[in-house]
Amino acid sequence: MLLGGWSLNPLFIARTGQPFSIFDSSVQELPDNTPRATFNRFVPNSGNGLIATTVPDTFQYITFSSSQVTHLPMALTPGSAWPSNMSGCDAFRAPDWRNLDFGLYKDTKITERVRVQRTGSTYHRRHFQLGAKLIF
Repeated sequence: MLLGGWSLNPLFIARTGQPFSIFDSSVQELPDNTPRATFNRFVPNSGNGLIATTVPDTFQYITFSSSQVTHLPMALTPGSAWPSNMSGCDAFRAPDWRNLDFGLYKDTKITERVRVQRTGSTYHRRHFQLGAKLIF
């Protein structure tokens, strides 16, 4: 064995942000049908960071002023026109997520058929876990 049974195993995980839509329930005309929000100027489609609110454990991810929202009522009936400034379906993105974990392993041969593997893993940059297993 080149490294005497030792191995370092990195694990990198990256996820793009989940798409979502923003709705404007203040102009809802039919029950169970809420139109997507309409805007009169550009709004960002991803967050500007998590901004704390006065409610505990509640944050704003995308913030825009009330002057940016048009509040167009919409009948959502066949033949009714869709506002040209209506936000698209899934036009916004939640935060992306990246994580790098490491595992350190040491294999020790006991007999020709049996070995012991000792493990040490770190995950989420805060947790460390030790373990051992007998492999036949």
